[in-house]
Amino acid sequence: MSKICSSSTFNLALPTPAQIQNTIPGKVGVTSQNQGWRNIVFNEMIFSREIKQGEGTVAATKLHRMGLMYQGRIKGESSINRGKWRKSTLAAGDLYMLPAEHEAEWMWSTIGRERLRYLGFHFSPELLRETIENVFDKEPDTFEFTTDLQWRDSVLSQLISSIYIELRQNRQVDPLYIETVSHFLSAQIVHHLSQKKLLSDSGKKGLTPKLLKRVVDYIEDSLSQRITIAELAAHANMSVYHFVRMFKVATGVTPHQYIIYQRMQRADQLLNQTDFSITQIGIEVGYDVAGNFSAAYKKYRGVSPKTYRLAKAQGQH
Repeated sequence: MSKICSSSTFNLALPTPAQIQNTIPGKVGVTSQNQGWRNIVFNEMIFSREIKQGEGTVAATKLHRMGLMYQGRIKGESSINRGKWRKSTLAAGDLYMLPAEHEAEWMWSTIGRERLRYLGFHFSPELLRETIENVFDKEPDTFEFTTDLQWRDSVLSQLISSIYIELRQNRQVDPLYIETVSHFLSAQIVHHLSQKKLLSDSGKKGLTPKLLKRVVDYIEDSLSQRITIAELAAHANMSVYHFVRMFKVATGVTPHQYIIYQRMQRADQLLNQTDFSITQIGIEVGYDVAGNFSAAYKKYRGVSPKTYRLAKAQGQH
């Protein structure tokens, strides 16, 4: 069993892909290194087809490390903190975790010919601390991980895969999206890896009409600015996780989806009713870079803002 780590361990320097590659016999594919995310780093690791087996030691750090086997299959043995060696098999869809301040020794060999590929991320204990305090109303220092650190979870797999897909498709991923996903990831991890059952019944009824109006009005007044989930949660006097859940219950969509919808609606209005340039319209709806706005608009509408404006002018929409 292991503690979550003290709160003084957060805001530490996250590892670079080069540092990770030095300890793992593979190359880094998709990475979040240049995304500027807070307290989390994501990397795709791709193993050479020539590597059929390996062994090594993963040194202890102040960060939690988690991985999703995305492709391929391996069998082997591992030991955590020089404890008992355990045999295991990892296949696509399996999750595994090495808590902060734990080291691991491992020996493995591949099964079959498929290239090994896994999605891994390092994250600060502060994410779990916030979740335990705000979602489950527990004292973080009393939280202990279960000894079973390999499991399957369709929700976690989908969340991790969604980050991977976003990084592959977009050079710059919306920080609002990552903020939302990271809190859901954290809650799901706590739920599965805690020694004791943690329950939370809040969020079943959604935001009250008065509270929802306050949040929606704030969003509509701030579309030209960077809006964070933390800001919206503060306006509702809730934790981030509770707010996201209750907002979705009340509206049917996440705050991130609602903000994108409102930005696209405002963009349509400006494209139809003003002579503003595409760059200026992007700024008005919260996109500092014209290319980011055009890409987001096309992803949402299926056409570029320029094409939409021309079509409207010609009466085709």
